[in-house]
Amino acid sequence: MSAGAVPRERPELHYRLLTAAIGLPVLAVVVQIGGWSFAIVAGIIALLAGAEFVHGWLIPKLPLSAAWAMAPMFGAASIMVMGA
Repeated sequence: MSAGAVPRERPELHYRLLTAAIGLPVLAVVVQIGGWSFAIVAGIIALLAGAEFVHGWLIPKLPLSAAWAMAPMFGAASIMVMGA
């Protein structure tokens, strides 16, 4: 990188660090409690992961509202996780 080049910003890194800082303690408490609370949180995480996969990986140009309209498609995985 040359002396005059501006370093590329990485705003997604801030969101990921903030998510980890908040999510890891919450996850540790839920794992400690276990039972239905763990199943519900695992299902929610699976639902959000499915939405991110569809919106960010498979069809990145798809608006988020349209990705949520496809929730039944990837919601099945979260239902299976909660039932397991």
